[in-house]
Amino acid sequence: MSSVSAAVDGGSVLDDRTTKARIRDAAIECFAAKGAEGTTARKVAAAAGVSPGLVMHHYGSMDGLRLTCDEHVASTIRRHKEEALAAGPNLDVLAALQSVGSGPLMGYLLDQSPGAAGHQHVFWVVAGFALAGLAASLGFRSARATPQ
Repeated sequence: MSSVSAAVDGGSVLDDRTTKARIRDAAIECFAAKGAEGTTARKVAAAAGVSPGLVMHHYGSMDGLRLTCDEHVASTIRRHKEEALAAGPNLDVLAALQSVGSGPLMGYLLDQSPGAAGHQHVFWVVAGFALAGLAASLGFRSARATPQ
């Protein structure tokens, strides 16, 4: 449960995510480990502890699931970017990128399998993260701003 929200109750760990979120997070882990070509609804369902039919019920298709995963990964990275940029000129870009993690999110971003083609817009979110960090470290307020 590397990317889950969980609560400890009497020594056991309870997963407090919705079924839809569990499926999405399991899919991100599967895409990271197996690539788009190696990820199937059955594999995602097994990882999430649900039936393949429930995966299709929530997402309609593997493309729909992949789009939701793209949106979630991009949103997570944007949130980390906003938190990191709050540091202003003291921003350590590498440390900020490391805060995103080296687990499923980074594995997801590094998927170069043919089935991942068309989902590369998430890469541009990461590139924007790095450029904004560089601009901040050089004293720019934003990538479009002038030096302070």
